[in-house]
Amino acid sequence: MSNIFERDYQMLELDRDADWKEARESYRRLVNRWHPDRFAARPREKQHAQTRFIEVTKSYNNLRSFHRDHHRLPLQDPALRDNEQSTGTPPEPTEKKAGKSPGWLNDENAFATQADDTKPRKPRYWLWAIPVLGLIVTFVLFILLEQRIAAEQRENAIEVLRSTEPSKFLPQD
Repeated sequence: MSNIFERDYQMLELDRDADWKEARESYRRLVNRWHPDRFAARPREKQHAQTRFIEVTKSYNNLRSFHRDHHRLPLQDPALRDNEQSTGTPPEPTEKKAGKSPGWLNDENAFATQADDTKPRKPRYWLWAIPVLGLIVTFVLFILLEQRIAAEQRENAIEVLRSTEPSKFLPQD
């Protein structure tokens, strides 16, 4: 097994005792160095950089899949398993339950508030009605206010027309 991953270690410029944090940092550094966009003006070098970029990415993906399955790198001593210290986070679970969402979505009482720890309450799905009702009331008040302003403007316009003198140019009835 070590022969399979030694090329990946060489591509990522890693020591045999490297941990996951070092592998990730090395990958990011090499991707930055060999990214094809850095060599856009030089076609030959861009092609070489693209080849190296792909090789580095494949090597990193091989190590990442091994790390996800075993929570360590391939050439690390399995007895050490200092994964939590090297990554700063606990390992990700490898098995997933079919048909269920991850995390808090599995909890059927996720939206319920608890009166006490022994008796969970049912979810309060009707709470969505409060903001909807507020929007409806605001909309109705807006319409009523607009109608009132339009009626006042109409009355003012009629009053202005009545108070003006008749035109000299138009025939009078």
